[in-house]
Amino acid sequence: MFSIQTALRHLTIRTCIPGAIVMLLSMFAVVGAAGVFGGLKLTTLNEHFMAHSMLEQPGVGNSRRASTNIPGAIDAPMQTEHHPKEPQ
Repeated sequence: MFSIQTALRHLTIRTCIPGAIVMLLSMFAVVGAAGVFGGLKLTTLNEHFMAHSMLEQPGVGNSRRASTNIPGAIDAPMQTEHHPKEPQ
């Protein structure tokens, strides 16, 4: 009868080391594949974000132009009393 003890007696350094090397290389392959997959996903998300932001650019410009007409708006040019406009 084949038992676990008999199987463990046949494990020597000569049989364990190649198995450990294969296990280590396979773990490196899994980590590398996860890195490549994550990098490709990040590239796709970045391209989508850039394309979307380019489509939104005219809307942002229109809202900035509209906000200059609002008194006290953040993007409005500042006019201070220290630098009054020169009469023409």
